[in-house]
Amino acid sequence: MQLKRAVAIIVTCVALSAATYTAQGPSVPPVVRRGLDAYRSSGGDAAVRAWLVNSPLANDSGAANSVIVLRRLEQAYGSMVGDEVLKVNAIGNHVVRVYVVLLFQKGPVYMWLECYETASQWLVSAFLFNPRPDPILPSTLLNR
Repeated sequence: MQLKRAVAIIVTCVALSAATYTAQGPSVPPVVRRGLDAYRSSGGDAAVRAWLVNSPLANDSGAANSVIVLRRLEQAYGSMVGDEVLKVNAIGNHVVRVYVVLLFQKGPVYMWLECYETASQWLVSAFLFNPRPDPILPSTLLNR
């Protein structure tokens, strides 16, 4: 009788652990957090540099243009004062899309970063930002 109870308790614990992990979903890749921390402490240039480390976008002219756009946004919205990670969506086993609100002194800017997990690290493979949420956020986040 005690063996059955012990087995039942172990099975329940394993099931609860698996359910908790599944409910939490994927976590924010470290490369995203490094870029957000760099943004808050050193500005948009530092954030983009952090996001592009080992990225296939590192030599992309579009990424360089992003720095220019971020500077313009900072001129209009003020300094970044914080961020909120809204959601991390898994797109397969090695790709996630992270939805973020960048909080500036005068308003929010919305962003997604697509991240790819290699054998040794996470990379940012694409990103996009806009002061309007509609082009960035999925409808499930807009219709709360």
